[in-house]
Amino acid sequence: MPYRELVGKGGIVAEVDAQHRLLVAQKYTDAVAVTPSDTTDLTKKPTAALHIGGAGDVVLTLADMPDGTSVKLEAVAAGTTLPIAVKRVFATGTTATGIIALY
Repeated sequence: MPYRELVGKGGIVAEVDAQHRLLVAQKYTDAVAVTPSDTTDLTKKPTAALHIGGAGDVVLTLADMPDGTSVKLEAVAAGTTLPIAVKRVFATGTTATGIIALY
């Protein structure tokens, strides 16, 4: 048996591979396309993760950051899934495309 699967709380799935390494993956139950906005938070917040379809910068506010503050994640590669809790993705400064909010 190359690995065994363990199902934990909150939809987290973990498995142990043939080299006895613990691998952890989040199971998402919902996904919504993100329209970046400088004035409006995501309708459903916070996210469990953001998936970036097209490479670029992402300017966002994390769930516990004060309103009006932001952080810029530079040069996020296409196909990256960022496991971060986000409440807003800003239009200004965001050049990444195809952003999907995962819950």
